[in-house]
Amino acid sequence: MRLAFPCALLLGWLAPVLLPLPAAAAPPLRSPQVTFCSDRLNDLFQSYGLGIDPISDQVDAQARDLGPAPTAWLIILEHGGDHGIGLYDADAVGTPALFEALHAGALVGSYSIVHLLPDGRIAVARFDENGVFVDTELFTSTPGTFHHFGLYVSDGQGQIVCSQDARNDGHPGVLTYLGTGQFYGDWFDCFETHPAGPACPQFVDVVVQMEPVEVNPTRQETWGGVKTRFH
Repeated sequence: MRLAFPCALLLGWLAPVLLPLPAAAAPPLRSPQVTFCSDRLNDLFQSYGLGIDPISDQVDAQARDLGPAPTAWLIILEHGGDHGIGLYDADAVGTPALFEALHAGALVGSYSIVHLLPDGRIAVARFDENGVFVDTELFTSTPGTFHHFGLYVSDGQGQIVCSQDARNDGHPGVLTYLGTGQFYGDWFDCFETHPAGPACPQFVDVVVQMEPVEVNPTRQETWGGVKTRFH
């Protein structure tokens, strides 16, 4: 996690503190590994000091286990930004509901905290690239049925690319890697926004870093009070 200060998620009454969680058990490798033009993604990983081979280190995380509720994820935009980014119910039949974590047009370094609550609500707090609070949104899913989530990007014009190949007519839309070194325990999800298009996809149109975090409720608080405590 690269944030150097505590963050607050505002639900009108809840101001939690985020704590990194221990790394979960590693998922298996994708089989087969996806062959693609990896130079740009490799350069991006190298710039972060990540010891990741884009061709051979792809993990099978098309649908991710939510784990016991409540659970939360920190989602940081590392590359791209022309698309909305979010989560969906990976077990949904047909077209799933979409829960947007980052708006289209967000700049690199923007991030969100996505908090999945036991009653089925999904609370999202968004911050810009300078760590300035942008907005919050509260979604409703079906309690007790949301066990796995997928990731998506949307261009706002009806084209949606999902992390599950089957939802992209069998074409891989996202390659997922596990962080190394200072990023151990994090996930890097790398999107190809036209999975059926280019002859040699690059999977660098949108890249997000995800980290599971623990949300510890503190007390009733206003945004002004939160800023006073953290600055």
